[in-house]
Amino acid sequence: MMKAILNWRYYALLIIGFVACVGIFGVPDESLSDLKWTMSLLISKGIGALAGYVFYKLFAYWEVRNLIPEWTKLYQDMEDEL
Repeated sequence: MMKAILNWRYYALLIIGFVACVGIFGVPDESLSDLKWTMSLLISKGIGALAGYVFYKLFAYWEVRNLIPEWTKLYQDMEDEL
């Protein structure tokens, strides 16, 4: 358990995952003009998608090198249940 708390990779993945969720599910302020609202929406969705892609690539990279063993085990356990 202590190894998971001290592993900085978990914190990096959590932050990137949070940015992805906020970007994907966030909605701009309604008081913006139509053009600004649309641009804000597209930019936030783009940032969310990019953060999700970075999360996926980092997770895959670190998983292959066994640098995040606790999450790898959790991921494998979830696959086994399906």
